[in-house]
Amino acid sequence: MALAHHRDAHAIAVEIGDRERQARAHAGLGHAHRTLGDPARAREHFQQAVTLYAELGMPEADEVRAQL
Repeated sequence: MALAHHRDAHAIAVEIGDRERQARAHAGLGHAHRTLGDPARAREHFQQAVTLYAELGMPEADEVRAQL
């Protein structure tokens, strides 16, 4: 259920062009995939979140980077 929630949130964020919410959705997807036992997918999403947060100059980049 969390996976679907974060996928939906990401789709909406992309549609409206909200990069901060895209980053949050990627971080959520990373946590969900890690919980589901898929570390490779988790890493992909965490990396995308870090990239977006860093581009936006947000401190969350460091928090998510710690998940990598």
